[in-house]
Amino acid sequence: MFVAKVCAVIVTYRPDWGKVTSLVRTITQESADYIIIDNSDDSDPVPPSLKVTRLGGNMGIAHAQNVGISHCLKQRAEVIVFFDQDSIMPELFLGKLVQPIIEGTSKITAPVFHDQSAQFDYAIVAITRWGFRRKLRPGAQGGALTTNVVISSGSAVAAEVFGLAGTMDESLFIDFVDTEWCLRCFAKGLTVLIVPQVSMAHSIGSKTINFGIFRVPLHPPQRRYYRVRNSLLLLRLGHVPKLMALREIFFSLVQQLILIAMCKDRLSYFRYLVLGLRDGLINKRGKLDS
Repeated sequence: MFVAKVCAVIVTYRPDWGKVTSLVRTITQESADYIIIDNSDDSDPVPPSLKVTRLGGNMGIAHAQNVGISHCLKQRAEVIVFFDQDSIMPELFLGKLVQPIIEGTSKITAPVFHDQSAQFDYAIVAITRWGFRRKLRPGAQGGALTTNVVISSGSAVAAEVFGLAGTMDESLFIDFVDTEWCLRCFAKGLTVLIVPQVSMAHSIGSKTINFGIFRVPLHPPQRRYYRVRNSLLLLRLGHVPKLMALREIFFSLVQQLILIAMCKDRLSYFRYLVLGLRDGLINKRGKLDS
């Protein structure tokens, strides 16, 4: 039983409801509350036993998370934990994850991420003041491990942080939402504490294209639009190091060119590359017009 009220936000989009139900069961077994924010169309059925807020269509992960944050704050949650529909939470995960927040050691925590298929822990990436990437290995560094960028799934945040740094940037829609928010928090003096005792399964997915040193996630062409556009939008943000933004632009373009060269749907990938470049340059934000 927590001494602070903990509420989980689970964002879904056409999920496997069996997996989501299993995640909810694990969350509630630790006496935490939850809310599911569903980005699917209303035509997709939802199990009546689950607490689900339906958005009626894909409004983007940032908007869904903000709806979830608002719900948790209205319920007077003191700690908010984020999950996605594929999250697999081991037993006693939440208690260990939120303990540093309850004790006042940190205001944001995250687990170590483990690749189950390849059996290794992912390196923790931190961005230096100048925009260089530093890789920290869990277990290799002594003492507390902190960073300033982390994926949202599996992270825990003290409710007061949203009053200090704001909520998620809905204009980004999907890609770089968690990165931008973490760097915004860092600009306010807040870092992310990695809790080495907590591990969570994570994989970048089996659908990838390997091309030399590049491993490109095989996302649909329309999804790649946001990656290209938002990498350009990062350059306009004062709290994002310019060198980091330029690196993301470079890799987004290289990955897109690989997809154009190697995928059957190359014309669509090329079209969304052009749209992403155009909209990034003119500072167009939000959801892509259909």
